[in-house]
Amino acid sequence: MSLGVRLVCALTPLVILSGCNSDVPAPASVRISDEATLTITRTATHPFLARFNLRLSVWGARGCRVDSDLFPDTGYVSRRNLYLVEDKLYYVI
Repeated sequence: MSLGVRLVCALTPLVILSGCNSDVPAPASVRISDEATLTITRTATHPFLARFNLRLSVWGARGCRVDSDLFPDTGYVSRRNLYLVEDKLYYVI
């Protein structure tokens, strides 16, 4: 077996595993006011496809917290947009 074939055989598992999604939650946060922080946490639900569960958390003053599950991301969307509709009213797409 030549060196090139051995090298390809040795690297193939690394290439395959590097394409796997991690099921470790990945949070993204933004401070929306002096009193509140909004976080969207993405957790992979499939090892290879871009499918994720999304959870919205809002932390307010004095440690209060509200959580909500968002519609699952089944691919085709890789970002979320946050809009300020009016004073203290936000819209997440």
